Amino acid sequence: GDPRPTAERTLNDPATIAEWVNRLRAQIEPFLDFEGPSAARMVNNLDWTSGLSAIAFLRDIGKHFRVN
Repeated sequence: GDPRPTAERTLNDPATIAEWVNRLRAQIEPFLDFEGPSAARMVNNLDWTSGLSAIAFLRDIGKHFRVN
């Protein structure tokens, strides 16, 4: 959870998020190969979760994770 004593987190605009993605990729490029037949892929979680309802996500994906 977010330890700050605010009621709600601020949402960042898509341009800010895209910049963070670019910076993150630049940081990990020295360690991963993003080219060639066995290239690493960096994907947006929304690309694979947008079609799932909360119930489907918890049922199909959440079952693989333990929460204490």
